[in-house]
Amino acid sequence: MTVRLVLTAVDNWDTLDGYAAAQNMPYLWDLTLDRFCNFVWYMMCRNADPKEVEKMRAKLWVPPPKSAAPIPANSPWSAENESRAFSAVKAMVKG
Repeated sequence: MTVRLVLTAVDNWDTLDGYAAAQNMPYLWDLTLDRFCNFVWYMMCRNADPKEVEKMRAKLWVPPPKSAAPIPANSPWSAENESRAFSAVKAMVKG
């Protein structure tokens, strides 16, 4: 997730840095990593349709292909969260 947000920032640096400068924010690389990622996420979502935001969120959490890295527990793709989501859909279908 963090890598994808940083790559998005690099690809859109002029827009992000320009907005930050116009808002009198500190230089983006001076932000802590979590604040930097939150800023990038905010800029990605601020004018987006809520359905598009959810699509972006899902794409953000998809593990890299052939990744040996463990899936974070708070990811929607963790086994527990997938099971929980499946159970919720199942309950909705059954009524």
